[in-house]
Amino acid sequence: MRTAAAPLSPSSCRVPVSAVRAWLRFLVSTGALRAGMEAAVPTIRQWKHAALPRILSEEETQRVLTVPASLDARTATRDQTVLILLARPGLRASEVAALRLDDLDWRGRQVRIRPGNTGQERTLPLPQEVGDAVVTYLRTRPPLDTSRFLLYCGRPPYALLRASTVTNIAQRSLRRAGVSLTRVGAHVFRHYLPFLTMSSQIG
Repeated sequence: MRTAAAPLSPSSCRVPVSAVRAWLRFLVSTGALRAGMEAAVPTIRQWKHAALPRILSEEETQRVLTVPASLDARTATRDQTVLILLARPGLRASEVAALRLDDLDWRGRQVRIRPGNTGQERTLPLPQEVGDAVVTYLRTRPPLDTSRFLLYCGRPPYALLRASTVTNIAQRSLRRAGVSLTRVGAHVFRHYLPFLTMSSQIG
C-alpha cells in the first residue's frame, strides 16, 4: 500500500485509501479479521495552503489581456474591462461585480472598493490601462437610465453582472489564451499583481 501511494499526491491517495479502509471494515464485520484492523490504514493528511499557488507570469497575463475576451460583439468590450479590473488592481470577482461609477475617482486617480470580505473599505490606484478600458466600455454600454452600477449583462433586460459571471469570463479567457492552471478562476489574477507606478496611472 505504501509503495503504491508513494508517487501519488495526498489528494490522489484519498480514493484508494478510502476503498481499502472500506474493504477492511467489511472483513471485520464478517469475522475474517479481528476488530480494530479497519484502523490499520492511516488517514491521509492534506494541509491547506501547504504549497504556494502557481502564479500567472507577465507573459501569460499579457496573453490573456491580448486574446479577444469574447467572441460576442455585444459583450467583448465589457469582458475586456472585467479582465483589466481583475489583472491590474487585482479586484475580487465580487468587487468587480459591485463596482459603481461613483467608486471611480478620476481626479484622484483612485478606485474605491466597498467593504466586502475584508469588512473594510479600500482605495487602490486607478491605472491608465484600467481607465481607458472603463471609458471604452461606457461608450458602448447600452442605455441604463440612472443606474450607477458599472457592469451589466450584454443582452436585455440588462441585469447586473454577477460575481459568478465575472468568474466565468475569467475562466473562459484563460482557456482561450492557453493558460494551464490547476484551479482556474478570477482569483488567479490576484496571484499576479505587478507593482504599479505613478507613470502607469491616469494623469
